[in-house]
Amino acid sequence: MKTLVVMRHAEAEPFMTVGNDRDRLISPKGHQQLVAVANEFECLNMSLDHIFASSAQRTVTTSEYLSKFSKSAVEYVPE
Repeated sequence: MKTLVVMRHAEAEPFMTVGNDRDRLISPKGHQQLVAVANEFECLNMSLDHIFASSAQRTVTTSEYLSKFSKSAVEYVPE
């Protein structure tokens, strides 16, 4: 049976007044969250077949990390 996993990106750096919201990077805490999620997927013996993500930097970083863990394809969806 297929399972749909819906998740938010890892914690991002705070929004700065200069720059674009789409360019925010993952915070140090966010990197720890990615490791924890990947470990939990491994404990549950879960594998991701395909990842759909926005093209914002924080979601790109999140999806790339999880795709390496699960060897899944990533498809970036603008907006």
